[in-house]
Amino acid sequence: MTFLPKSKGKNQNGGFRTKPEAELAAAEFLRKIRQGYEQIDMPLVDYIQSWISNYKEGAVRKNTRKQHENI
Repeated sequence: MTFLPKSKGKNQNGGFRTKPEAELAAAEFLRKIRQGYEQIDMPLVDYIQSWISNYKEGAVRKNTRKQHENI
């Protein structure tokens, strides 16, 4: 016998408890896409490098930037 904790909101499979919750999430996703957001598959390393150059360049110390670049 296996005991699992009760789920609140999304279940562990990434789904939703109810169809209306799923429809609401889908509508929100589509709204963001229409506003110019884009969902792409990107390796974490590429994302971090992009994030550093766009948001942290000049705002963090040199050693912090080097640590992030070495990930």
